[in-house]
Amino acid sequence: MGGPSHRGGPKPDITVIEVAISGLRHIADVIALLRDVPGECDPIVVIRRFMADLRSALAANPARGPEVAHWLYQLATSGDLPEEHFGQEAYALEDWFALASSGTYGTYADALRHLEAYLERHAWRH
Repeated sequence: MGGPSHRGGPKPDITVIEVAISGLRHIADVIALLRDVPGECDPIVVIRRFMADLRSALAANPARGPEVAHWLYQLATSGDLPEEHFGQEAYALEDWFALASSGTYGTYADALRHLEAYLERHAWRH
């Protein structure tokens, strides 16, 4: 990205700087800025890294299980969680929590284990 700066290191592209300082902007504006960043992006790698972050959030607060399952369901239904890479299980993870909370089938711990196992299989590994 760019040539050498006055300090001898690489000079960041202005679009990267714009994204870095966009914390208070509306999400649509940030998305537009990200589209202008030069280079290639592998969306599967991005999702796997996102899943690693979800695993960490879930480990820190297991009560977020239904919320995490809902996010994964939203990604699957929007087409951002391709079945060829992530399977169809994301469609059912939220249901495990609903069935457990209604007392119909399983427990919260069971639903949490299904979610944790799914994230373990698909999260980024260093």
